Amino acid sequence: MISGAGALHIPSFPDIDGRHEFTGPAFHSAEWDHSVDLTGKRVAIIGTGASAIQIVPEIVDQVAELQLYQRTPPWVVPRSNPEIPPALRQAMENIPGLRALARLGLYWAQEALAFGMTKRPNALRFIEAYAKYNIRRSVKDRELRRKLTRTIASGASGF
Repeated sequence: MISGAGALHIPSFPDIDGRHEFTGPAFHSAEWDHSVDLTGKRVAIIGTGASAIQIVPEIVDQVAELQLYQRTPPWVVPRSNPEIPPALRQAMENIPGLRALARLGLYWAQEALAFGMTKRPNALRFIEAYAKYNIRRSVKDRELRRKLTRTIASGASGF
């Protein structure tokens, strides 16, 4: 069993007029309804946070239409999810503690980001610059790029 329940695991629905009148399937990402087949459907996702960043790439090619709604854009950098080379996988399986050491390194890297967000926000300006570069590189439409560019400092609400 793997528990992925973090601090934000309790579903919170936005207060949207008419939401309860919608008659199609509607569910929160924390309570994904696997009985709903999204193939060929028109799908709307409300929010552009971590869940949307994970869900959208997984469903975009199977749905007929995907609409994404956001209040405040997040800082977005390219997803880093490299494949672990076979030699490193084998080393982690055979060298006691190596996997734990690698996990510890990832943990402290994330802690450094959290420290930057809470104690030294200016230390994260390089992430903002990288995110802006990412938007310029990947979104050609100027107006859409403006809508997707965050104006709130990293570490502020909605990071």
